[in-house]
Amino acid sequence: MKEFLPISQEDINARGWEQIDFLFISGDAYVDHPSFGPAVICRVLEAQGYKVALFVSARLAQAEKF
Repeated sequence: MKEFLPISQEDINARGWEQIDFLFISGDAYVDHPSFGPAVICRVLEAQGYKVALFVSARLAQAEKF
């Protein structure tokens, strides 16, 4: 775990990804800590080699850009 999970198209592009394997949608804000379920689920998938992005309700206004 070197970087935060991507939460925008810009973050995905910065990693050089053309597509992702999983888009995790959460109604909560993104907190990258093991006591928060969305972060744990996404990190487990990432550890298995999947390209994971997280869409959170805090960024709902930017949904079209994603």
